[in-house]
Amino acid sequence: MGLLYLLPSKINESSHITVNAENTLKLKTYGLPWIFWGYLIASLSIIFFLSLAVWAPVLKLLKSEELIDQILAYVMFCFIPLLSLSLCGFFFTDKIIEKKGAQLTVIWKIFFLPIFIKKIELKNPISLEIDHFLDSPNMARRNGSSTSKAFQNKGYFELFALTSDNQKILIDRHSLKVELEKIQNLLKSY
Repeated sequence: MGLLYLLPSKINESSHITVNAENTLKLKTYGLPWIFWGYLIASLSIIFFLSLAVWAPVLKLLKSEELIDQILAYVMFCFIPLLSLSLCGFFFTDKIIEKKGAQLTVIWKIFFLPIFIKKIELKNPISLEIDHFLDSPNMARRNGSSTSKAFQNKGYFELFALTSDNQKILIDRHSLKVELEKIQNLLKSY
């Protein structure tokens, strides 16, 4: 999710980069831009007004004697709050990368609760590499015309950790190689 949740790349960004007494580097992703919060408010408003519109028919289904109607009513009672909660989950998602020596830990949190924790034992403290990923070039890239240069599929770059058992594990991705190189150099220095 490095294309949406960006990691800091400079050590002076104290709100998102910390180094504790044991010399452990901790990188925390930035939040989503403010415009996305406007989208969230608009989406939740639409869900709220749609909920008001279907409230009476769902209550009528709940009072029905048919089992399938009652099941549909309960599904709607569960679906609307879950939809709102999942939308909010995108805005309260954090990715944290901790590194100390050859130990790298990737933590995903949703609503401040750790959902996924991956501990990686690196081959050596600097075994991180960047690869370019391009699924398929589009016609604008194949033609090579200067007028269609802005429409070319350039792909993105991926930062991998090389483990002690020779596996490559994806750590982050970014559309700019320079930003991943900054993160890579930052992680290599701890």
